[in-house]
Amino acid sequence: YANQAALPSLGFRVVDYIVVYDHIPPSTKRANAPAQGNPRYPDYHRVFDDLQLLPKMRSERIKEVWVAGSGFDAAFPSHDPKLHDPADFRVDWESNMSSPVTGDVSNSDRDNTDLPIIEHTYTVYGIPTRRTQAQAPHVVGHQMEAIMGYATHGQDGNDRFFWRDFVGLSPSGAFITGRTCWTHMPPNTTDHYDYHNATVVQFDIEDWTPNNSGQKKPTSRTTWCSLNYPWPGDQAFFQKEEA
Repeated sequence: YANQAALPSLGFRVVDYIVVYDHIPPSTKRANAPAQGNPRYPDYHRVFDDLQLLPKMRSERIKEVWVAGSGFDAAFPSHDPKLHDPADFRVDWESNMSSPVTGDVSNSDRDNTDLPIIEHTYTVYGIPTRRTQAQAPHVVGHQMEAIMGYATHGQDGNDRFFWRDFVGLSPSGAFITGRTCWTHMPPNTTDHYDYHNATVVQFDIEDWTPNNSGQKKPTSRTTWCSLNYPWPGDQAFFQKEEA
C-alpha cells in the first residue's frame, strides 16, 4: 500500500454468475442455536448437482465459489411464528473448504463431508447480502487466518508463529497491540471490530520480524482510513474503512 504503482498481490477471474431464485436446499445438519430455532445448513451436494457445478469447476479449475444470499432464523426481529416455518430457517459458514489433500481448513466446523471432494482444493464463501460490502473481505480474512494457522501448525507443531508472533498474542494468549493484527482487530486495539480507534501505537508491518526487532512507525485509524483504492463508483460509502 506504500507504493501506488505496485501490482495487486491477488488476481481474480470470474468464471460465471448464477442467479438462483429457489430456496437453498437444507441438509440434515442444524446449528446448535436454540434462540435461532436451530436453523439448517445448506445441502451443498444437492446445490452443486442441481446447478451442474462440478464439470465447470473441473474444466475451469475453479478455486472459489461465492454464495451471496440471505439466511433467516427465529432471531431476526421480523420473525413471526405465525408466518415463518422453522423448516425454512438457514444458516451458512462464512467459509468452507473441500480438499483431497488437507481436508477442510476453514472458518467452519471443518466437516470433511459437507462439500463434494474433487481433484483440487476449493473454498465456498457464504456472503450475507443483508450486510454491507465489508463482509466480503471479512470472510476472506478469516479464511486466510485458518490457512495460515494450519500451515504454521504443520511446520512447527503449533500455530504460535502465526497467532503469537505475526498477529500478536501475549504468552498467556491475550491479544496485544503493535503487531500485525487480524480480521477483527486493527493493530492499535484489543477490542473486536474497533476499526475507528484513534489510539496511536508503534507498528512494524513495513519491517516485520518474528522477534519484533523491525523498525516501527506510529499507526492509528488514519493509517488505513486514509488509503486510496480504486473503488468502483462512489468513493464514500458505509464501512469503507473496515473494508
